[in-house]
Parts: sequence; C-alpha cells; structure tokens
Amino acid sequence: MRVRDKMTPHPITVTKEKSVRQAWRLIREKGIRRLPVVEGKKLIGIVTDRDLRLALPSPLQVEAIEELLQRFDRLKVQDIMRKDVIVVSPETPVEDAAWILISRKIGGLPVVSGEELVGIITETDLLEALVEVLGIWATGSRVELVVEERPEAYNEVSRVVQERGGKVLDAVAARVADQGRERPVLIVRVKTPELEELIRALEEAGCLVLPPAL
Repeated sequence: MRVRDKMTPHPITVTKEKSVRQAWRLIREKGIRRLPVVEGKKLIGIVTDRDLRLALPSPLQVEAIEELLQRFDRLKVQDIMRKDVIVVSPETPVEDAAWILISRKIGGLPVVSGEELVGIITETDLLEALVEVLGIWATGSRVELVVEERPEAYNEVSRVVQERGGKVLDAVAARVADQGRERPVLIVRVKTPELEELIRALEEAGCLVLPPAL
C-alpha cells in the first residue's frame, strides 16, 4: 500500500502573505491541525495549530486583549512557518511514512510530486491503513499462530484452512516477545464453518495457536 492510496488529495492550504489570524480561523473552521504553505502549487513551508498558538503572547501576561488581536493581524504566516518541511511522495510505502511520523514525532506529512503539493497524510490515515491491512473491518475470525520462519509457512496454513472448507481473508506476519526472545507470528483472519475444528487441525499440523486476547 502506498501513500497515494490513503492520503487526502488537494489539501487546504495557505499562502505566506496571509495573517496569523486568517490562518488560525481557517484551522478552526475546517477542523484541521496543519496548513501547508504554498506559492502556486509549490510547497514552501508548513504551519501547525501549535505554531499559531506559540506565536501569541500568553493571556496571563500584562498585554491587553486588543494588543493580542493587533499582533495576530500583524504577524504573517511567513513569519512563523517552518521551511524545512519533511515530505513524502505518493509512491512512498505507508509503513515508511508511519516510521517517519514516529521517529520525527510529528502528526502529518505533506505529499509532493516534484515540488508540487498533491496531498497530505496524517497519523489517522495511517492508522486506518493498519486497520485495513489487518482486516479488522472484514468479517471472519482472527487466529494468531506461532510459525517457523520459512517461506512456505503461510502456504501450509492456507492449505489447512482450505482443507477444512475455510478461506483466508487477510494475513499479516509479525514478531512478538516471548520469554525474552522474539518469535515469528502469523495473524490471519479466516472465514470458516467451524473455528474450533480448524484450530485443532492447525495444531495437528504443527502450529502453535495463541489464545485470543481478553
């Protein structure tokens, strides 16, 4: 799955000449947390709701409300925007985009093709991608198995499921910590007429079926 599959195309943007007040109003009205800053279609910066809040003096200071409002109008987006924007392309794998968000501790990434802004992808979009990959929205039963790290492990599990009249809907390989070491786990969502019978068949085939999480 690529960024292009989960990004929001044609995101709401702002120009550098707009006032901080205008940018703040846009963020509030549209219910968003970040605004890419563009010149034409070229991405030149980004401003977040946090940047806008930090641009204002604390209301606990002596300044009057009128001074706050005047400063809000006087400051321009270009005065507070971040120019060193971290971006991804539409072809970036979603797992790479997720790693960037985690490692950089940010909540969203502009998506650019060349220098042109074509979309934005957020932590919510990537969580939806994870849910989709795991098949959580799909019907069926979830089964977790400890398997050997062999290329044919999935094929063997799939064969057992099919022999019992079932079908593998989704499958994801992962690693879990167990007694101080990591073990390979295959998480499958299956459609089966008889789950308990399928679990017995998998165990007879040498798979360790993990108990469901409570």
